[in-house]
Amino acid sequence: AITTAEKEKEEKEKVEEGKEKDEKEKGGEEEDEVLLTSFVCIRGSIPLYWSEADALVAFKPRPELGQAETHLEPLNLHMQTLSRLYGTVVVLSLIESKDSSHEKLISQALDKALSVTLAGMSNYGHRFIPFDFHALCGKLAFRNLPQLVQACGEELEGVGFFALPAPSMKREKPLMQTGVFRVNCVDCLDRTNVAQSVLAFRVLVWQLRELQLVSDAEAKACSAAVDAEQPLPFPAAQQLDKLSKSIWADHGDAISLQYSGSAALKGDLTRTGKRTVGGLFQDGVSSIKRCVQNNFADVHRQRVMESFHGVELTPEPPAATVAAAAAAAEAAAAAPDRV
Repeated sequence: AITTAEKEKEEKEKVEEGKEKDEKEKGGEEEDEVLLTSFVCIRGSIPLYWSEADALVAFKPRPELGQAETHLEPLNLHMQTLSRLYGTVVVLSLIESKDSSHEKLISQALDKALSVTLAGMSNYGHRFIPFDFHALCGKLAFRNLPQLVQACGEELEGVGFFALPAPSMKREKPLMQTGVFRVNCVDCLDRTNVAQSVLAFRVLVWQLRELQLVSDAEAKACSAAVDAEQPLPFPAAQQLDKLSKSIWADHGDAISLQYSGSAALKGDLTRTGKRTVGGLFQDGVSSIKRCVQNNFADVHRQRVMESFHGVELTPEPPAATVAAAAAAAEAAAAAPDRV
């Protein structure tokens, strides 16, 4: 039989065990602090009325613009919507602006329309940064990518990022992101993905410094190494760089497969930070896939979507146009790095 004294002793031991367990759990909570941080950037089509009417007969179709007066109202509404959602908006356009480019027309129109729209919204602090990606970083000149970060450096620091430090850091309130980068090229795939990955890694270094996971000196050393196209200064940073590039490359492929039917171009640059012969060859193959997809599959897909939504169907392309598309596919590999 168990005596009263033994019962009391057993109950006391259970109470002590419960206290020890609670203390251990509390101690574990203090050790396993949660750190939260984020950086939001967006991509979107060129915010004008434009089309590519000859997309079925040319590998690099020339954009066609609507009337100049039709651009301002939708552009103004678009910028107002972004302002409500994000605050300050930095429009980073990567399209070509040189005289010989088929993109120059739309580049000039975007410059003029944004200058008018942003002038009427001066109290928001919006900015427009034109950066001709192909002129500065095209072909094999991707060592010039740090110029992109330099061109956006002041605005990148201005919009900031979100960070919720751990309680032990004794910060009164979280750090808030006050604006957003809106990045575009023509189709918002390849150039856009490379640019966003470069900007995001620079911010990632700042985030780690803010959360005290790297020192200020280490953060500056990482940024300096990236600017000088040198290896990052310590193994953990190198592993993080590799992981970040891999995530962005997979992200770009997922969007590109959904939109164009092929993996993203310049994927080797996003994934490794370098242009390779294999990457150029893969871009040629992907460009041919895109050309065939655009010319022979997208028209029918568009008709199905329009029919499903009760929209008047787009007319079938003339036979001569479809025949000409086959010739366009042969030219697809001629300039794979220019898409």
